[in-house]
Amino acid sequence: MLIGCSGWSYADSFESGGWLKVFYPDAKTKKLQYYSQFFNTAEMDATFYEKFYMYMTKSTFTAMTRATPDNFQFSIKVPETVTHDKRLDVTKGAMALLDEFLDKISPLKSTNKLGAVLIQLPPSFTVKEFQNTEEFLDRLPSGYDYAIEFRNPSWNTEGPWEMLKHYNIAAVMSDSPEQDNLQFLSQAIVTANHCFIRWHGRQVKPRYNYLYSREELKL
Repeated sequence: MLIGCSGWSYADSFESGGWLKVFYPDAKTKKLQYYSQFFNTAEMDATFYEKFYMYMTKSTFTAMTRATPDNFQFSIKVPETVTHDKRLDVTKGAMALLDEFLDKISPLKSTNKLGAVLIQLPPSFTVKEFQNTEEFLDRLPSGYDYAIEFRNPSWNTEGPWEMLKHYNIAAVMSDSPEQDNLQFLSQAIVTANHCFIRWHGRQVKPRYNYLYSREELKL
């Protein structure tokens, strides 16, 4: 089992949601190296945002492997150009962009530090785009643990879950505030030999600032 946070580098001040002196001892702390002493995984979502991703190179991910223990793994979010701009449409170049992404993060895979490859879809992405989704999944390179996060309730039917089972892709389970209308993502739907659970917290404001009780975690 791998347990970690969605990232390891946040604004420094506590007032702005930062971890300085809440988790990190001081401003000189090497964050990833320190973080990996307490957790064995981290989700990296900076790759999702083009404004950050465009400046990343293989060296970025090589440095991450060197800063973490041998048993540490990163789950990496697929760029928004694939999921939100091209909307998984292989006829519009979505697969070519994914191939570029997988090549860029290859230092993680070659050192056995790549966990899940997270495909997070926008709320506007409905089951009407089932065919594009299936064509995309059918062309995914083998040898990776993929996880897909549907964020529109229209996907909560047997067809999509069977599709994910066919391709051994994990359906992301998400615990979120009720107003997100994502309660269906909290169902224990097993579609692969690996799973991906995101704990967002259950309050709307301040977002993500939620402390789960032991009883809630047991559930």
